[in-house]
Amino acid sequence: MSQMNEKIPFEEMKQQIDYEHIASTEEFKKLLSNKKKFIVPFTLFYMAYSLLLPFLALYTDLLNQPVVGDITFAWIYGISFIPVSLLVCSIYVKKAAYFDEKAKEILEKEGL
Repeated sequence: MSQMNEKIPFEEMKQQIDYEHIASTEEFKKLLSNKKKFIVPFTLFYMAYSLLLPFLALYTDLLNQPVVGDITFAWIYGISFIPVSLLVCSIYVKKAAYFDEKAKEILEKEGL
């Protein structure tokens, strides 16, 4: 019964958190900067990799060139999306866990 009284309702807890103070700390700014350094290049890489296929298909004949027998560059490029997607996804998941841990450390430092 005493545990229920100790629980702070979410709305009340939300009002107690000083977001502006947390956002103004150097650790938080560094965390955001590191996230941007990771997210922007990965996003640009994946967008470029994804958009290269229709560009090559529409404006060049490169994808029609046979590589081995009847297998063309289009097949290789298309199938390469699977390992590239898995690689990007796995790197993202590891980095996201790292960023979550850093955010948790910042919140604990602030007493939350």
